[in-house]
Amino acid sequence: MPFAAVLRSEWTKIRSLRSLSYSLSAILVVTLAVACFVCGSYSGSDPHFDPVFHAYFGLNIGQFGAIICGVLAVAGEWSSGSIRVSLTAVPRRGLLYAGKLVTVGGLALAVGLVAGFASVIGGRRCSARRA
Repeated sequence: MPFAAVLRSEWTKIRSLRSLSYSLSAILVVTLAVACFVCGSYSGSDPHFDPVFHAYFGLNIGQFGAIICGVLAVAGEWSSGSIRVSLTAVPRRGLLYAGKLVTVGGLALAVGLVAGFASVIGGRRCSARRA
């Protein structure tokens, strides 16, 4: 089976599970909430305040959503027993796991980049509002 077909099948599995989309959206929501909270609470009291540094603090907490997404993508198949169907379709485990890694990692990277840019913009706005 070619790698493109494996990626397509993994993309279909990820799109069909609501829990994965919830965990990916949790990355964005938690990162923005923590960034706005941290930047909003520090801005007026410190003359050496750097909103970019404090806005990225939310990424530390938001990474838990990425970890949850990865665990759900892999462990969900094992717990339901559908891994047998996946291994029947793609008998080479390395190819199957590489497809999972590229698909889940690519989605987490894309959402993480959006969350990073949004946290900087949101953190600057929250700190400007308090100043």
